[in-house]
Amino acid sequence: MLDNLQRATDAAEAGSASEVIAEGVRRTASSFENALAAAGVEPIDAVGEEFNPELHEAVETVEGAPGDEGKVVAQHTRGYKIGNRLLRPARVKVGRYSEKVNRAFE
Repeated sequence: MLDNLQRATDAAEAGSASEVIAEGVRRTASSFENALAAAGVEPIDAVGEEFNPELHEAVETVEGAPGDEGKVVAQHTRGYKIGNRLLRPARVKVGRYSEKVNRAFE
């Protein structure tokens, strides 16, 4: 993986097309995700789930309909766990009920 990152850096310094560099970075990210999975690291699914302070870090809230109350509506950064152990919480945007927004849906 480090070799792939070095190749991407070399390509950027040599003025290669951005598509070539982006493809190299995507492949490196994919290799890294595969290595994490092989080590037992799992991403945390957040969007659409109920906010769980043991898995999610709320960094933003947004007004919404009653059905969005307490639900993760967007993810800023992915969280990870290994088994039952949290490695990093998902940083998320959480919905909260708003009378004003609810009136707009009526």
